[in-house]
Parts: sequence; structure tokens; C-alpha cells
Amino acid sequence: MYAFNGNTTLSGDTSGLAGGIVVRGGRLVLSGNVDQVNQRGNTATTQSVSQFNVGNGTLVVNGIAGRTQFGTYTNSAQVLDGGVLAGVGQVGTTQVAAGGTLSPGENAIGALAIQGDLDMATGSRYAADIAGDGRADKINVSGTATLRGTQVNVTALDPAQSYQSGRTYTLLSAQGGVVDGAAADVALPLVNRFNAWRQMTLGLPSVSQPLSIEQIEHYQPLTSATTLEQAARTQLGWITAWRIDRYAFASLKQATFYLQASDTEADETARDQAKAARNNNQAAVKKRRLQQLAIERNGRTAKKPLEPGVKDFDADMAQTQLREAAVEFAAAYRDPDHLASSLSRVIPANAPPVVVLRIITADARVECRQMKAAGQARVSQLFAPPAGRYNHPDEKTRGAVDEISNATQPPGLLRALFDDQVHDSRAWFLYSLGREPMSSYFRERMVFFGEASRRELALNPETRETMLAGITPLPDSGLSVAARPAVMDAQRMAEAQQAIKALWEAQYPKASGVSDALS
Repeated sequence: MYAFNGNTTLSGDTSGLAGGIVVRGGRLVLSGNVDQVNQRGNTATTQSVSQFNVGNGTLVVNGIAGRTQFGTYTNSAQVLDGGVLAGVGQVGTTQVAAGGTLSPGENAIGALAIQGDLDMATGSRYAADIAGDGRADKINVSGTATLRGTQVNVTALDPAQSYQSGRTYTLLSAQGGVVDGAAADVALPLVNRFNAWRQMTLGLPSVSQPLSIEQIEHYQPLTSATTLEQAARTQLGWITAWRIDRYAFASLKQATFYLQASDTEADETARDQAKAARNNNQAAVKKRRLQQLAIERNGRTAKKPLEPGVKDFDADMAQTQLREAAVEFAAAYRDPDHLASSLSRVIPANAPPVVVLRIITADARVECRQMKAAGQARVSQLFAPPAGRYNHPDEKTRGAVDEISNATQPPGLLRALFDDQVHDSRAWFLYSLGREPMSSYFRERMVFFGEASRRELALNPETRETMLAGITPLPDSGLSVAARPAVMDAQRMAEAQQAIKALWEAQYPKASGVSDALS
């Protein structure tokens, strides 16, 4: 039996149905039992088999599929990319591939039974509903459940109800046990890299693995010994160190994360085609929403949430974006006044007085030099030289680097974390709109809130004179507490706000707003 589109429900006596059921689109509901009768009429020697194969469609099993014959269960199920296996019935041994979804229940909380083993591949999904009273979807496996990096998507059916803190929900049980198939391949390397980050950047001791149950269940957050601002600047120093070697000296071109980066839409024609396809899909969503609203207005169906929209277009050109990010960082790394020069070009001539522009650019120069110094102080730890040698002596010289020498040590593990797990958002953020005004790789991309730690665009008089005089202290490795800044007078505040407003008004015409899921 094949299902390609539409909604089909098989009810009544389907116990004699056996063979293969293939779903390649639409939605097929089996409301009765399947494969309960041996069609070949020879129970002594012949076993009839029912196999489910679901891809790019949904199969809902609400009855019992299969039976035990000759000591084995006659049914099995495969869920491929784009396929969904749902329902409150019973199936045999089930395999869920990457992109496939297992979803117990059908528009309500329920349980799906698997008579045999369950194997969920990396990239597979488990969609479960939970209720405020403790009820939840569940999968009951008679054999072993092997999970290899499965994504669990939980939907709260009672969003208006208060869910109790600490309440637990059992979404899966397996008589043969649950096996973490991804632990040896993914989790342990990431755990080691994360612990290296704790040790190198926070100065915390390494933690032996695996953690005991007592440690896991009695987790206590650590109290910080520094301010949030100083902690953030420390992290900026480490990521700047990574960028100095990977970007400024272009070592990323030999790195695995760059070589494996996808770049299918770097060509403008391919990018335009992909964007047009996304817009067509979004137009179809809008049409279906209007149809749904029309039906609901007529009272023909109960109101329900509108279909979510297609995500905003994001071109698949990671390799190009990384390469351009490296060029941008390298230029900024070797020109400490790059931001001041760019500000002079983008600020409207009639926006701020000259003194305000001087204050803004002085602030940018100081911040740039501080971040650069913080990165230079750490880069040779991440990218160690061979024994007895030195590297990264200045902006133009890399020197010899031996990444293998510390690959399994905390500095090398931290480097691997930055390579493979930490996403450099500036490499793609607002790519189609241009870089953010008044920002660069050497500018803190954050706003500190609170009177004691606010970052004003126009600086306080005491700080202004120091910066304009060219005194640029390097980062202090010790703890610091932000002092309360002097209050800006009304005129200087107005000048600064006007300068900011002019910048953003110049930027807005170049960009279209980010739309939400219903756009």
C-alpha cells in the first residue's frame, strides 16, 4: 500500500492487512489492528510480515500492528527524513533516521508501544506533549532503546497553567534499558572542551568524569569573583586571540571547520533562486492561513494557532562569510584607527559637533587597543610554538605554530571548542544588510545597564581628556569594580543622542526589518 498525498483513514476490520505500507506524503491513519491474521494460512511454516516505511508524510497507528509468531514480532517500522510516525497503537522494532520524527499520541496525550527495539539516529526527533497535571506522551519499548543525539521537542498543552517547578515527566521507558549511542562520539569530546574552557578562561579546576549521581542532582552554581563586565571582557580577549591566528594570519583556510563549511549559495544567481524559493513557500503559508481564518470565521472549525512562517532567508555561504570575516578582522587588527576612519565617512556632516565625534572615535581607539592587547597576550597559548621557539611577535609575523603539541591539553581543547562549537556571529550577522554601524571586531558589542556600568556614547569629562591625550592603558588582569560615572549635562546628552539617531536613520533605509514567524 502506498500513500502519496491527502488524508486517508483505514478503519473497520483491517486485521488481515499485511505486507508493506509506504508513506511518501500526506497523512495515513490506521485506526484498526493490522497483520493479526496469517494470510497464507500456514501458521506452522510461514510468517506474514507487515513493514512500515514513512518518509515526507505522516503515518498514525492507533491499533496493534503485527503479532508474535515463531518467537519474533512480525511488524517493523522505518521513519526516514521528513517522515512522522505517530499514534497510540503498537508497532514492532523501529528505526528513526536523521530528520525523522516519532510522535506518540494524536492531537492528545497518549502512548505508543514498540514491541522490540528502538533506534533513533543523530538528527532524529521526538515530539512530545506534556500537561500541567503531570501527564505526558510516552514511548514504551519492550526491548532496548538506543538514542544517538535525538532532539526532543516538548509542547506544553496548557500554556496558561502554572507548571510546577521540579515536576518530572517520563517520556520513554525501555525494558531492555536506554543506551546513549552518541556519548562516545559527541558528548565526551565536548565535555572535555567545555572543561578546558572553564580551566583556561575562568581559572576553575578540572572536573573528573563521569560525574557522580550526587554531583548531578545537587548542582550548585559557582559564585563569580569578578564583575559581569570584566568577565565579558576576559572572554572577548580569548576569542580575539583565536581570531588573531585563524583570521589575521588566515590559518582557518587549513582548518577542518572551514574546509567542511557549506558554500552552495555563494554564487549570486544560486542565492537569488534560493531566496525566491523561500519567498514562494512563505506566500503559500500566507495563503493557507487566510483559508484557515475564513473557515474559522464561518464557525466550521474551532480556532487554532496559525501555521508558522518559513524562517527568514539565510544564504548557505558559510565558507564565503568566514573568509570575508577573516579579511575584515585582519584589516582591523593591523589598523587601530579603522573604526575612527569609518565613522568619519558614515556620520552625517550636520549630526554631531566635532568635539562629540572626537570623543566617540577616542573611545573606539581605546577599546580597540585594549581588546587587541588582550588577544595578543593569549594567542600563543592557544597556538603554541614548537619547543624553544616563539611566535606572534607582532601584527605581521605569525611564526611557527605546532597545533599538535597541545591538541589534547587545555589550550588545544579550548582552540578546538572555538573551531567547532563556538559560532562567530559577526561572520554572518546582518550579512545581507551590511555590518552594524559603529561596530567592528574590536568593539564591545553590548550595552551595560545600570548607573554604575552604563556605556555612554559621549564620554564623561574626566575620561574624555585622558583619551584625547592618547593615554590608552592596557587591560588590567586583576579584579575591578566600575565606578559611578559623572552625570552628563543636558547639552552633551542631547548631542550624543542626536548622533546616535542620525546613524541609525542612515542605516534603516538599507535594511528591511526582520519578520516574525507569522510574516
